[in-house]
Amino acid sequence: MARNGVPIDSIALAQTLYRPLMSEIIQGGTGKMAPAIPEARKVVMMRSLMVSALALLASTSPVYAQSGKNPATSADSAAVSASASRYNFADIADLADHAPMVLDATIRTASKVDKPFTADGGVVRQRYFIEADISALIRASQAMPKQISYLVDIPLDSKGKSPKLKKQRVLVFARAVPGKAGALQLVAPDSQLFWDATTDQWTRNVIAELLKPQAPARITGVSTAFHAPGSVTGAGETQIFLSTASGAPASLSVSSVPGAAPTWSATFGELVSDADGMPAPATLGWYRLACGLPATLPASAFNDGGVEHRAKIEADYMLVRQGLGDCTRTRAPIRR
Repeated sequence: MARNGVPIDSIALAQTLYRPLMSEIIQGGTGKMAPAIPEARKVVMMRSLMVSALALLASTSPVYAQSGKNPATSADSAAVSASASRYNFADIADLADHAPMVLDATIRTASKVDKPFTADGGVVRQRYFIEADISALIRASQAMPKQISYLVDIPLDSKGKSPKLKKQRVLVFARAVPGKAGALQLVAPDSQLFWDATTDQWTRNVIAELLKPQAPARITGVSTAFHAPGSVTGAGETQIFLSTASGAPASLSVSSVPGAAPTWSATFGELVSDADGMPAPATLGWYRLACGLPATLPASAFNDGGVEHRAKIEADYMLVRQGLGDCTRTRAPIRR
């Protein structure tokens, strides 16, 4: 027999082994920590109890012994990783960056508006009037009623049919329509995304980053670049300063050491010494650089000593671009 997936004889063994230790920690069954035991000692004892109990379960529970993982946690992780998004991270970051409101909602009704039409890029779309129930406000600057409404353009498949909309869970990137409670205007005609675990997590992550006081700013170009050779041949550092929409500082630094591959880092802040390292994929920093940097350095970036070391600077810049990878999208980005 088992209790909660653990053999009863294992539970009995745990109780037998650890009852003396618990008696020392818990005073007379009152639920209070024994005052005679120093606080540090109590913490150590409790940790020891927890570690020992886990070790015992690992040796007696088939599930734990075979996988070495908590089965519930492993299942949750597998479910999220198996839920591949139909969108790319850049799609989501584009929308989140422009949307003052982001809502998790379920479509109640979807009514066609006019006939299908051909949009930019030759894609045939159908416009719908959507009524939906809000499940969660992921980002909002004001209170919202339970039910919302908006227009959205849905691409049709090769047979001229749209996907099922009613009862679908969606993420809505929009702004409120002044004076009309619950009425929204999407930040792009197609900025309603079908929900999945990955899309939801990416959306929440990027919004959390956008709301930070020193969030990486939108990059508009490269202002200047220079290279400082080191005292040893082959050593040196390239600094590339970026211009941003908000005027906030941003820069790239590439360091070269003889006998080792060059390393680079990005800084979104006042001090170059506070480099953030290489931004991880699917982060706001990665999106700002991968999707905002120009393909090549402009001639205007090579000022003063930059001209002399232009080849090295350009090579280091391409190193950064290659390290970031491509900014791939499934939809057209929003242009300001």
